[in-house]
Amino acid sequence: MFSTEKKLLGALCASVFALSAMSADVLSESFESGSTVSDLTSAAWTGNGTIVAHDSAPEGALPTAEASNTKKLSVQGNVKCTVTADAAPTLVDLMIQIAKPDEALSGAPEGVDGAQFALGVDVNGALKAYTTGKGSTAGWVDLGVTGTEGSWKRVTLNFDYTAKLCQVIVDGVPALTANGYTTSNKAAPAAGITTGSWYGLLNTPTKLASVEVVGSTAIDEMVVKTGADAEPAWPAPSSTGEKTIPQNWFAKQGIAPAADAADAPDGSGMKIAAKYQTGVSATSGEKFEIKSMAMSGATGAVKTTLTAPAMTPAAGRKNVIVINDGTNTTTQDVPASGTVEINVNKAASGVTKYTYQIKNVAQQ
Repeated sequence: MFSTEKKLLGALCASVFALSAMSADVLSESFESGSTVSDLTSAAWTGNGTIVAHDSAPEGALPTAEASNTKKLSVQGNVKCTVTADAAPTLVDLMIQIAKPDEALSGAPEGVDGAQFALGVDVNGALKAYTTGKGSTAGWVDLGVTGTEGSWKRVTLNFDYTAKLCQVIVDGVPALTANGYTTSNKAAPAAGITTGSWYGLLNTPTKLASVEVVGSTAIDEMVVKTGADAEPAWPAPSSTGEKTIPQNWFAKQGIAPAADAADAPDGSGMKIAAKYQTGVSATSGEKFEIKSMAMSGATGAVKTTLTAPAMTPAAGRKNVIVINDGTNTTTQDVPASGTVEINVNKAASGVTKYTYQIKNVAQQ
C-alpha cells in the first residue's frame, strides 16, 4: 500500500486472491483520460482518487511510452489497483510525488496487513522502505534518497519471489544501503562491497496481487510487467562519450552507474566497460580469465575441461576459447556457465601441445 495517516508513498500488497497467469505486460497506465479511478480500464482500480492536471509534471525518463503527460492520479485516502501477476519476476515501475508527513515514520505502517513491501516518505523528505532488509525483523530503512515537497521520483521495484527480495531503484539508480543484499541470490560480494539494493519481503509472498496508495499524495505513469519483460525501459545511452553502457545493466549488477573507464567496484582490476562487454559479474571480484584446467579420459579420447567465471556477454559479443595445437587455430564458444570441454587429439609425433586463450569477440 502507499500510506495512511503518515502519507506513505506506497506498499505492495501480498497475494490474498487466487490469481491466474497473465500476459507479459500486465499494466500500463498514464492517467491521461477520465476523471476518477472508475474511469480507468487498464486494471481493476477502486478507491478515492481523481485524475487531475499536473501542477508540475515529472521530467526525465518515464515508465510508459506515452508522448503526452499532462495529468496525474491524485489520492486523498485510499486507492487500490488489483493486478494479475504470477510467480515470475515482477516489476512495478511508476512516478510518485513526494508528500512529507506531519509525523515521523515509526513502527509498522498502518493499514498494510499482509503487505509484501512498503515505501514511505519521512518528515525530511527521505524515501524509506519498510522491509526485513537482510534480517528477519521488519523496520524502516533509509534508502539514501531525499526529495523536496511536490517533486517527483521514479521508483522501480523488481520482485524476486524465489529469493523473497525486492530491488529498489530510484531515478535509474539502485538504492544502495548496508541493509540491502548486493544481488538477489544473497551471495557475499567481493571484499570492499558493503551495500546492496535488494531488500527482504514481508509475509513470504509468492506473487503480486495489488498496489495500494494510501494518504495524500499522487502517482503517475505506472507500469507492471512480469517474466522476461520485467525490466524498466530506460533511454539508450549515447554511443559516444564517457557513458555508453545501458542503464539496465547497472541495475542488474546492483551497482551505481559509472563511466565506461571507471574501475569496477569489486577490486578485480577490470574496468566497467570490460565487465559489461565480457559479462563477468561487477561485484564478484572475478576476472575475465581461465581459472582452472583439468584433463580426463583415456588415450584417443582425452578431454580438457577449462573453467572460467559464469558470464553473459553484452549483446553482439561472445566469449570464446582460442585453441592452438601447434599447427591449427580454432575457437570454441564459452557457455554462460563458464565451463568448456575440448577434445584433445594426439599429434602424429606423439607429442601433443595445446595452448588456450580466452577472448571476447564480436559475433559474426
